[in-house]
Amino acid sequence: MAIAPDRPPVTLAVLAGEDRHRTKDLLGALSPQLRTGDNVVLLGTGRSSQHLSVWRERRTNGTLERSRVLPRVADYILVVDALITPSRDLITVLLEPVGDGVGAVAPRSNFGSGDQRCTEVPYGRTDIGAKRAFLRDIGASLPHRFTPAAVLDGPCVLLRRDLALARNSLDDFASSSTIPDILQHMGKHGALLLIAENAFVDHPEGALRDAPILISAALIVKDEEHQLATCLRAASTLADELVVYDTGSTDGTV
Repeated sequence: MAIAPDRPPVTLAVLAGEDRHRTKDLLGALSPQLRTGDNVVLLGTGRSSQHLSVWRERRTNGTLERSRVLPRVADYILVVDALITPSRDLITVLLEPVGDGVGAVAPRSNFGSGDQRCTEVPYGRTDIGAKRAFLRDIGASLPHRFTPAAVLDGPCVLLRRDLALARNSLDDFASSSTIPDILQHMGKHGALLLIAENAFVDHPEGALRDAPILISAALIVKDEEHQLATCLRAASTLADELVVYDTGSTDGTV
C-alpha cells in the first residue's frame, strides 16, 4: 500500500450510526491508509466534535488512540458514511489532485445521485469475493484520472477545510443536507469538483449487478396421472423451478 510521505494531513470525519460494528470495520479498513498527523472524528446523533470522546489520533506505532486534547482539523476533511467499504489506497488517491482551485474530490460509488454514481458494478449482493477483488484491484485496473463534475452527492468526499467550514461546523456534517449544500456552494464559486476514476466506495444500499430473474412454476394437481408429465415438460421450458402440490390424488399422479 503506497502512502505518499509528503501528502497533506487529513481529518477523517465518519458519519457514524448506531451500528458500532460497521464503524469499527470501516476504521479497520482505513486506518492502514492513515499516517502520523491524521486524526479521526466520529459524527452523528448524540456526538459533539467539542468532546474528546469522539476524536482519535493516528500514533507513530500505527494505532488509533483517543486524543488527549482537541485536535486541529486538518486542511483536508474526508467525510465518509460508516456503511461504506472503501477501495485500496482511497485516501492517497483522493489527495493526489488537491491544490489551488480544487474544492472537493470524490471516488466513484454505487450510491448517491451525483455525477460520481455508477449505475452498474461487477458484483452482486452475495458476490463477496468479487466485491473484494474489485475494490482491491480498481486502483491498478483504471487510469489515474480525475474527471470534473458538476454535482457530487455520495457517501464519501474529500473537502478542503477552509471552504467546507466557512459557513458550517463539523457537527453540521451529520445533517444529510449539509454536504450537498457545501458542494453546491463550492461549485457556484468556482471551486473544482473532481471524481477520482480509480477509487471506489461500495455502499450496501447502492446499485449492484442485476441478479438473473428466476421463475418458479407451482402446479396444484389432483388425479392428473395422464396429463402431469406433458404439463411438466411444457412448464420446464418456461420456468427454472417446478413445484407440484398434490391435493389428494387417488390415481398414480404421485
